[in-house]
Amino acid sequence: MDKAITYNLNEDFIENLAGFVDDNFIKKGADISRLAFVFEGKRPALFLRRALLKRTGGSFFSPAFFSIDEFVRYALSKKTPFEKMPNMESWYMFYNLVKNIAPEILKGREKFSEFLPWAREISKFIDTLDMEDIPQDSLRDVQASAAIGYDIPENINAMLKNVIALRNAYHTLLPKKNSFPRGFIYLSAAKLIPEVRFDEFEKILFCGFFYMEKTEQEIVKHLFKHRKAVLLFQGDEDKWPPLKNTFKSLNCSVKPGRKSENNYSLKLYAAFDQHSQVCAVREILKKIDKLDSTVVVLPDSSSMIPLVSEIGKSFGDFNVSLGYPLERSSLYSLFEFIVRAQKTKRGEKYYAKDYIAALSQPLVKNLKILSNFNATRILVHKIEEALLGMENTSVSGRLFVKPEEIESDTALYKLAAETLRHMDIETSVDELEHILKEIHLLLFTLWEEISNFRNFAESLGKLLDILVRKSFMENYPLNLKIAERMYSIRDELYNASFSREDFSREDVFKIFRNMLENEMVAFAGSPLKGIQILGMLETRSLNFENVIIMDANESILPKLRLHDPLIPYDVKLNLGMDIIKNEEEIQRYQFRRLISAAKEVHLIYEENPQKEKSRFLEGLIWERQQKKKSFEVIPLTRLSFSVNVLPVKTAVKKTKEMIKFLKNRIYSASSLNTYIHCPLRFYYKYVLGLEEKEKLPEEPEGREIGIFIHQLLDNVFAGFIGEKPEINQKFRRSFFKIFDERFKKTFSRRMRSGSFLLEEVMRFKLERFLDFEENSPERNVKEILYLERKFKEKLEFGALSFDFTYVVDRVDKLQDGSVLILDYKTGIDTQKPQRTALLENMEAGRKSIKERLKSFQLPLYYYFEKKKYKEENLNAALYSLRSPKLTYFPDKNSDTDKTIEICLKALGFTLQEILDAEKTFAADYENENNCRYCAFKCMCR
Repeated sequence: MDKAITYNLNEDFIENLAGFVDDNFIKKGADISRLAFVFEGKRPALFLRRALLKRTGGSFFSPAFFSIDEFVRYALSKKTPFEKMPNMESWYMFYNLVKNIAPEILKGREKFSEFLPWAREISKFIDTLDMEDIPQDSLRDVQASAAIGYDIPENINAMLKNVIALRNAYHTLLPKKNSFPRGFIYLSAAKLIPEVRFDEFEKILFCGFFYMEKTEQEIVKHLFKHRKAVLLFQGDEDKWPPLKNTFKSLNCSVKPGRKSENNYSLKLYAAFDQHSQVCAVREILKKIDKLDSTVVVLPDSSSMIPLVSEIGKSFGDFNVSLGYPLERSSLYSLFEFIVRAQKTKRGEKYYAKDYIAALSQPLVKNLKILSNFNATRILVHKIEEALLGMENTSVSGRLFVKPEEIESDTALYKLAAETLRHMDIETSVDELEHILKEIHLLLFTLWEEISNFRNFAESLGKLLDILVRKSFMENYPLNLKIAERMYSIRDELYNASFSREDFSREDVFKIFRNMLENEMVAFAGSPLKGIQILGMLETRSLNFENVIIMDANESILPKLRLHDPLIPYDVKLNLGMDIIKNEEEIQRYQFRRLISAAKEVHLIYEENPQKEKSRFLEGLIWERQQKKKSFEVIPLTRLSFSVNVLPVKTAVKKTKEMIKFLKNRIYSASSLNTYIHCPLRFYYKYVLGLEEKEKLPEEPEGREIGIFIHQLLDNVFAGFIGEKPEINQKFRRSFFKIFDERFKKTFSRRMRSGSFLLEEVMRFKLERFLDFEENSPERNVKEILYLERKFKEKLEFGALSFDFTYVVDRVDKLQDGSVLILDYKTGIDTQKPQRTALLENMEAGRKSIKERLKSFQLPLYYYFEKKKYKEENLNAALYSLRSPKLTYFPDKNSDTDKTIEICLKALGFTLQEILDAEKTFAADYENENNCRYCAFKCMCR
């Protein structure tokens, strides 16, 4: 039997391997259960089992199957007992070693949480040295160069000067712990392999290897030399230098058999973003008959969720097997919310925005703590509405809140219970209180007293237990796999040698987040059934008739780590480790091997100024152009979508129920202004009662600033009702003292360092306002009659009667005996009606009313207030606090009685049109800005 064989890249490796076993073992009656197959990964074993089953025609005693990692661990376990060391344990060991051997490296990063990125890189570097079995002599050359000084930061030079001492100390500690990292496992196995016997196996077949680490070479070389190993490769050593180096190290040189031409069909697709790539995959799959022999390769794992979402329900069975970043999961986002809530906490109180964010996370607000998960969701929404000020409870509008204060707010429970009752769900106040206390325990209490990794792991375990048992995680296999990995991380931290050592809570959070940022979750599916969705490395040794590769762009295919944050590339080259070149060759080989044996190959890439085609793809194109002596050799499909614009929803017809509702509702100037500017917006806001979801913004919005100033002015001028306001220095000191207190309470804690700018702007504007109040001839006030008063009135138009409500900011009596109605404006000036001469020419139509009258606000205020002050000279004005200035209605050139008469006719016309069954609620698209900032713009289609 040949002990070393290589096949051409365009041959089916698994089928050839099964044929080799059939010819040399099965047909000769050998016991194949005494064979061991070693692959680079785990997946090929499943495909080989299927191929052997077809050849045997029935059941058989299975051979042993190993990935190379499993085999090396198996070999070493024959000589010494050990466990695989968790990464965090290794990083902490290096932290302590550096403290003892080269403490100067820790300068500026004395805490473990600060040194962790360095510890990770040092551990990875030592692991690589062990995998490649780099001798001490080579490291001495590095140390000598570091002593002279590489052109790198001094602390990295210090680490390189001590690399031998660090490595030796590390190797001395590991056997005492019986816990080994991957590099040390390979190094130890390579040294002990001459002492290891494999009598249980007749032959060990190493299958499909391309590049071998030095320690791998030593293990395989020993077994090959002693006729225990059979080597099966794929590829020609003359075309693949890493393969040639492998053959040379094993003292074998083999050539593949007669090569046949690659005859696969190659098609290229130029997409414009990730989602257009996913749609291209969907369209390609529609045209493929043999989906069971189809693979979709994702060099970038971020494409996995969009792809599965697009094809999941359309193409039957599919299997996903690639690493997915844990930090993109909902579990990770929940932990981020928990950490942020602790970070922004002030004393015993939590910042309301972060408190709401944690409670509103989908895994939390849908917890099935009672028999129905709706109870949790409704309770969370009611708490949110209360904190936003939408519901009136004892915690309404709080910026910082203590969980116990919310737990004791019975009004919240009653609001939630009432809403649930309308949903035919009966709950008691005690049950809702139980829900809230359990949520508070999970999200807040468990994390308040963290002092080491042992109690952190305990808290993490309790959180995971509740989520797995009571959330909807079980509906999503992706979340369950992520929870499984989180449990294993919990166990690692709980059992870590440093688990009881004291750490600050912030450091514990930081270290844990650092762990999760580099965690990948591997998915296990049914690899022998349906479409295979794999990463590039998961395709090793496998072949498919139809190959679809997404993200065929540079920097993704190949995906190379070009810049090492710690170890200079020159150092690695001096040690004989050209990692970038090796990694590129490995990825290029896997790419070529996969497509060479296919029948159809579809390569999809993004085409835009930020991205370019992969060098692998460019190489394919160049080869075909050379062969055919033509530039047009591969069909290229440029992806585009046929966009059918949804018709504009121009109108909503009125029903009898609507008209009845509109007759009985209470109107305001704001609601009528909304109607004349856009009837459809009026329908959404005042008929359906829709509104934008309230939120606590990071920065104050105009509406919030306006409310703040209105409340401030109402408070400071309240003492002058019934008398003349005195704007003197005493008043100014009192005014700004109240301003400072309210500003700190309302804005400073939220905005932190950025609040000073807003404070200075507001202070400047208010000082100008007080100057205007004190010195302007227009502000000759005799007394303030009232402030911020709400009124209800009735208006009759023929047989129709309408209820109105309005709030007057301020009414003054001036020294000349006149009365002035004031409406404060903190933003842009609200438009007022045009003068009488222009209003007289106004047509009886909504468009004309919108253009000429503009707003019903001042006309309504004037009309209603005139009833109270029949004898006095009455005026109304918009009081701009930005300028400051007064804009009067009616102005001096207008006929007041005539203007009010026209405005009332326009008001009557508008109300009659609102009730007219023949008039629809139609959208008004004339003002682009109104549409751009409208909360309902997406509903107009």
